[in-house]
Amino acid sequence: MIRVESQLHGYRHGHELLAASVALNKADQAILDRLSDVAGPLRTGELFSPYLSCYPLPSGQWNVLARTWLDVDAKRPGCVRTLSLLLPSEIWARSLSIIPFAELLRGQTLPIKAPSFILDEPAEVEAPPVQAFSVTDLTEALFLEESKPVAIFDAPNPELIATRLLSALWPSMRRVFSLSTFALSPRRIEGRDFNLVFAPRSARQKFAEWPGRRVDGAGRPVSRHRWTSGIVKRVFLDPVPHLLDEYEVSADESPDSATASVLRISLLWEELLGNVQKSPTAALGLLDIARTKSSISAGNAESLTMALRDAIIQAATTLESDEAWMLIGSMTRKIRGTRYSSELSNLQAAAMVIAGRDPASAMHFLRAHGDAIEFPELIQSIGLGLASGTAGARVVLDHGRVDAEVVLELLANSPVLVKKIVDEPSLQQPAQEFVRDLPVNLLSKLRHFLVPHLSQYFHVQLASQLIASMGREELLAFVRKLISENGFAVEGFLVPILAQARRLSETQALRDTLMQIEDRGRRSALILSTLDASVTDLEWAVTVNESGNLDVGRYIVDTTRAMANAEFEHVMSNRQLRTAILKQIPGESSDLSFRLLQTLRLPIDEHVQITVESMSHCAADDRVAFAFLGLDRALRENFDDQEIKSIIYLLESVENVFNPGWAISHGLDSTLPGSVIARNLVAFDNANSTVRTKFCAEADGIVSALDLRWSLDLGVDGAQACANLLSSAVKEYISKFLPAAGRMTRLLFRSRGWPVSSIVPVVFPVVYRELASHHDVPDVLKFVPFFDWDKCKSARQALVDAFVGSPLWRPEDFAETICQCPHIERFLECAQRRYRGPEFLDALANSLGSLPAHDSDSLQFMLHNVISRRGKW
Repeated sequence: MIRVESQLHGYRHGHELLAASVALNKADQAILDRLSDVAGPLRTGELFSPYLSCYPLPSGQWNVLARTWLDVDAKRPGCVRTLSLLLPSEIWARSLSIIPFAELLRGQTLPIKAPSFILDEPAEVEAPPVQAFSVTDLTEALFLEESKPVAIFDAPNPELIATRLLSALWPSMRRVFSLSTFALSPRRIEGRDFNLVFAPRSARQKFAEWPGRRVDGAGRPVSRHRWTSGIVKRVFLDPVPHLLDEYEVSADESPDSATASVLRISLLWEELLGNVQKSPTAALGLLDIARTKSSISAGNAESLTMALRDAIIQAATTLESDEAWMLIGSMTRKIRGTRYSSELSNLQAAAMVIAGRDPASAMHFLRAHGDAIEFPELIQSIGLGLASGTAGARVVLDHGRVDAEVVLELLANSPVLVKKIVDEPSLQQPAQEFVRDLPVNLLSKLRHFLVPHLSQYFHVQLASQLIASMGREELLAFVRKLISENGFAVEGFLVPILAQARRLSETQALRDTLMQIEDRGRRSALILSTLDASVTDLEWAVTVNESGNLDVGRYIVDTTRAMANAEFEHVMSNRQLRTAILKQIPGESSDLSFRLLQTLRLPIDEHVQITVESMSHCAADDRVAFAFLGLDRALRENFDDQEIKSIIYLLESVENVFNPGWAISHGLDSTLPGSVIARNLVAFDNANSTVRTKFCAEADGIVSALDLRWSLDLGVDGAQACANLLSSAVKEYISKFLPAAGRMTRLLFRSRGWPVSSIVPVVFPVVYRELASHHDVPDVLKFVPFFDWDKCKSARQALVDAFVGSPLWRPEDFAETICQCPHIERFLECAQRRYRGPEFLDALANSLGSLPAHDSDSLQFMLHNVISRRGKW
């Protein structure tokens, strides 16, 4: 419910206040007192119909709606009676219609009091349309042109025009609007003219200096503005007069400067809203209007949302591509940071559709703005659209040659597009051409999002271009990626990877990374591809191969085999390295072993070991060569505790082809230590029958070689072996042995300081028997210096002196010797007469057990006879 106060003005002692339901302040009262009187003098007899006035009072508390009647009963002509309704300004401004207030003033009789009115808040009230009057000029003057007061002359039914107009005004405009439906001269309030006055044509002269518009009510002007008809319809023709809702006026707009513009914006809004169906770009204008307002109604917001969606749908379905991209791009810019940014998802969907339909236009759209970053919201969607077909991806790559940065930004934000490019074999060639033309600074950016997708065989060429610019960490990370994805199944990637690793001097790091491959065969094959025929790589391969994780034995052998002598010697001089190399492919590395043995002077034990091991794997023909190579050193040096066994093995390996004379001259050389000669004699003696027989046949050579020494510095075993060989020679070749026996006897007599007495029973009896059988010394024995005219006696004395004088010669060897000679008792008698001879004979008596029984008994008897005569000498 609202309360409306009133005041009544009329003639008493002049025009004055007659009654009031409320008292006003002085300023408000003064305005009301003045404006309640008629504007302009009435001529004698001039009549007028009651008219309406409205205006705000200066306090801002009240708005006045008044009706003025001609008071024909007044004492003075030209007097009027006016009933003014005083409405609180807020009620006046926000009421949906002023017609109910105007109805309070309706009546044909003069009012006589000023009552208070209680009534419901007015609802919207229908009003009859304005007929027989063109309101075009009025509409354009009030709302579409510069804000000026309007005077209308001879307008029909001005009260209907006024009530419809006041009802249609939005609150902020109605609150300050002033009008009068009848005036004989201009009306002013607080120094400003009424916004609208209606006057008879007869008063036109009074408005000669009117600062505003003057409108002829009888005219039929043509509309000058596109929104005139719309406003006319709203205000003067629709059942319920209206212009704008209150929410369409911003709180900070002043009544005199903002209302018309707000109306025009509202009309533009409506016009654009209606045009969206036929021109989707109208939605951009709606967005512009919405962005200028701090808020709009829920209804308008919903209308705008629907308009945007409709425009987006048209862009995606019916618009030409270029026009569609213009709309999508502009709309994207305009909704950023607004309440309509939720429509971005629809824009993205449209961008995806358009890009898929016309890929070239999508790229032109991005390029037209110079930088794809201008539309980060759309980039991914455009990429999805372009990735929907091979043609789209191809267009992207073709445009990359013109504007690489745009394409890179697109790819960086479109993983699906990147995957489309790398997964489609037919796109590899254009992708390679795109990458080939990229500058280095952009290439690194491309690698970041392209390389993670490369792993198939048809990616190798494209990857090669990207790999060529990688740094160490990026390169190794790519290798690890290939390993984790498929165990580096596409070996073609290794060629560019290896080339780049070598450029970076990171080949070793690459190999270490490849060691992570689980499949042993693939791991070995790939790492083999990284190895050069260089010492460094060979050393690495040997070291790693010892762990058993790689199959690089053939590489090791082949690389070593291909080395020049200098490199070969450098590598093989390292014992650990050469040992590892030789054991890689035992059956195929015999040539390396042979080369090694010929090139380097290895430690003798290793030399023999390599020789023996190589012979076990090599061909028959090669075994002979290895054997001689081994014997060449084995016969001249001491080595491990298996040396005799090794020499025998080597000798027997060449039994059918070797020359015993060579072995004798090599193994019994006078420059060699006696221990080496002794060992060789043992080996000769223990060889198989074929080899041993050959040595026995060369007994003369053996003796000749030994005779070059001053003394026979052999141990017990060496002497025994020599004795065995010579003994066999005596049996087989007695006719040829005599010279050798003579030289050996002489050598033995010079060797009393060595335990070589076991040889004496073999050679001395041969010599002595020959001496005993001839009157003169045989020619073959004349070189023996101790033989004189009594040749046998001298031989006996020399033998006895050697045994008696040597602490190392065994009495049993003396016994065995003389048992094979004639004149046994003379040997004993000679010994008896020598210094320490008796002691020697005593020892001899105790050593007879080693002789055959017959010889032992015979010698025992003779020894007893000699000893029994001991006192007679």
